[in-house]
Amino acid sequence: MKRNVVVAAYVLEIEGDIEPNLRGPYKNTDTRDRAAKRLRATDKGLDNGIFALDLMNNGKIVSGRLTHLFKERCLW
Repeated sequence: MKRNVVVAAYVLEIEGDIEPNLRGPYKNTDTRDRAAKRLRATDKGLDNGIFALDLMNNGKIVSGRLTHLFKERCLW
């Protein structure tokens, strides 16, 4: 069984939760995660959605939240 491997890692930033902005590709998911942390640090109002977007070696695109990277307090 072939293992799915990330071949391109991106950050999908949704500015103001309205405007999509695709950043990358990054060399690997660790580099992508560091870039996501830098984006969150500059988003003082926490207005932007920041998501992982990975292209896999089988051609599929996998997206997900990066909330585990951020330490801000949730309001819900």
